[in-house]
Amino acid sequence: MAATLRKLGRSLARPGLFPKAVLMTAIAVVVPLAAALLVLSIVLRRGEEDDAKILLANLSQQISKEVLRSVAVTNSGLTSLAGTAAISDRDSPGEEKLTQLQDYRRNFPSMQDLTLIDLEGRVVISTDYSYRGEWRARQVFLEAAAGRPAMSDAQAIQGVDGLVRIQAVPVADSRGQWAVLAGQLTLDDINGALASPAADLHVQAYLLNAGGRFLYHPDASMLLEAWPKAEAIAAGGASGAVWLEAVGEERLCAYQQAILPNKLGDPWKVVVCQSKKHVLLHVATSQRVLLGTLVGALALSLAIGFVFSRTLTAPIRRVALAAGQLAQGDYRQRAPEVWRQDEVGEMARSFNTMAETVERTVDELRRQRDTLSAIQESIVEGLVVLDAQGREMYRNRALGELTGMTDAETLGRPLREILDQQADYFFEDRKGYEALMAAIRDVGNGPTTVEAVMKNPRRRVLSATVFPIHVEGRETMAGLLLRDVTQEREMENRRDTFVAIASHELRTPLTTIVGFSELLLQRDPSEAKRKEWLQRIYTDSRRIMDVINDVLDVSRIQTGTLSFTPEPVVLTQVIEDALAAITPITEVHQFAVEVGPDIPELVTDRLKLLQVLVNLLSNAVKYSPRGGPVTVAARLDLVHQEVVVSVADRGIGIAPEDMGRLFSSFERISRPETVAVRGTGLGLYIVKGLVELLGGRVWAESQLNHGSVFYFTVPISPKQG
Repeated sequence: MAATLRKLGRSLARPGLFPKAVLMTAIAVVVPLAAALLVLSIVLRRGEEDDAKILLANLSQQISKEVLRSVAVTNSGLTSLAGTAAISDRDSPGEEKLTQLQDYRRNFPSMQDLTLIDLEGRVVISTDYSYRGEWRARQVFLEAAAGRPAMSDAQAIQGVDGLVRIQAVPVADSRGQWAVLAGQLTLDDINGALASPAADLHVQAYLLNAGGRFLYHPDASMLLEAWPKAEAIAAGGASGAVWLEAVGEERLCAYQQAILPNKLGDPWKVVVCQSKKHVLLHVATSQRVLLGTLVGALALSLAIGFVFSRTLTAPIRRVALAAGQLAQGDYRQRAPEVWRQDEVGEMARSFNTMAETVERTVDELRRQRDTLSAIQESIVEGLVVLDAQGREMYRNRALGELTGMTDAETLGRPLREILDQQADYFFEDRKGYEALMAAIRDVGNGPTTVEAVMKNPRRRVLSATVFPIHVEGRETMAGLLLRDVTQEREMENRRDTFVAIASHELRTPLTTIVGFSELLLQRDPSEAKRKEWLQRIYTDSRRIMDVINDVLDVSRIQTGTLSFTPEPVVLTQVIEDALAAITPITEVHQFAVEVGPDIPELVTDRLKLLQVLVNLLSNAVKYSPRGGPVTVAARLDLVHQEVVVSVADRGIGIAPEDMGRLFSSFERISRPETVAVRGTGLGLYIVKGLVELLGGRVWAESQLNHGSVFYFTVPISPKQG
């Protein structure tokens, strides 16, 4: 920078570039003159300002003393009144006490009420019987009850113009303190000192409480209103002076803390203000003279500067303009002065080289940012990044979908604060919330994974991985990756359920087979017994085969390896074959078939269709244990070119809350009537997979305790594709 300035100076000094004598004269005359005038103006202003500060400080101290004197007079008067025989003697008649209090009140204009209260907080006598407040909770009463005179802060009371204060003193007789004398006064005795302090000086006085609210203001409507400027006064300590902006003009305000003996709470402050116009009244004339001189100097400087700018500053300004546009994001901006062979041209060429480098760097950063943003927004897991103080810095779209909360609600806020407010809404178990908070707190120890059940906006099982993020030169941040593992946990639960069901369904028939096989090997039963035992072995072997076939079907459905072999099929024949398989297993059901004559021949997989009907008929029998009619019906749907088949029973029916899980794997209806019903919970899942393989749909309608109807469709001919 220094070398550049030296070059610039040599350039300006070259013959022909600029009139050197004119430049040096302007600098030698105008600049020192302007500086001297400015210093003189500052000195004059500071002198007037210091005088005004002293004047206002003296006024604020004088008013503060007047406030103290008024409070002291009241305190002395109450103490004297408390010492009179009528008041101090607890046994004196109430009429005497009331007369004494009323006489004192009449002689004290600002006194609103006098009340004598015993040490239990009960009103003994009062000049105003309309008040029935609770004295025991008032701090001013408690202080006086402890033997110390006390004064409350100013407050507004309904029915009383202006503000009031309460001063209380202890009352004692020869047996000790037995009561408190409390006087309720307006602030009129104090306001008198504030109302017109040195009116010829154009000053205004205010009284503020510790909270920055007006206890006195020339405009009575402002009482107890907060003064926005009170913070600047509160920050200044017990006394001082400060410039404040108020209603479009500056005012110099001096303030003094009013130390009032026995007052409860923080001290009041007396503030005295004078407008800037009156503070600097005598400076204005001098400033006008100085301003005229400065205007002349400015005119001379402008004349010189005009010539100077035409040769040097205008090109530099154009380079600066290009730099400003570059700083605002226009990275294609270039300086136009590259043709010059002087220092300005050299600066322009250097600027253009820098601008090209910045443009390339910004483009690369944008590409990297866009790539990173696309990756973060594309992942299905919710991602949130926290700074070292636990505040949210970034969250991706997936997190908003998981939580239902927007960026505006969370960014910049501590995650603990957000979750503390919403813990009962989000988390099903508070232990999950506490585990997550512990993992975030201990993120410095390395990545941690916890699981929690989230109940809103919908129930999910979330796996939360908390990991540290280290950035050079910054405190360790935390990353939180939320993954929805609801389906995984449901599959694990279903797997466990299946293992339990399948092991039971396999162990029971195997036990029967092994038992009867041992009997056949060890004994020589009669032919009837042998046939009975072999029938049991055969039946349970078929049960095992059915379980294995169900498992294989589920596996083929899930892997998409079920074969589809279309052939001409007569629906009534398939229904008859299904009924032939089911009829022998029940003696309490009556089967009916309702198939119209318009049902055409189907082209579909006959064995898969038969398996669907057998499964649905088997379910109808199982879940109507008391028997009854079971109806298989079929109708033609010409609009969709399909046949709608239904299987209806009058069994126990299905509860509405179970309907949504009806066709899921390993799902069984849990009812007292179904305790003895055996099964793996795969039947309807297999039905759904087979029907979809045939190109149809399956659904159910049910009314609890009134039976169910299961529907499925079969296309008349296989759908293409």
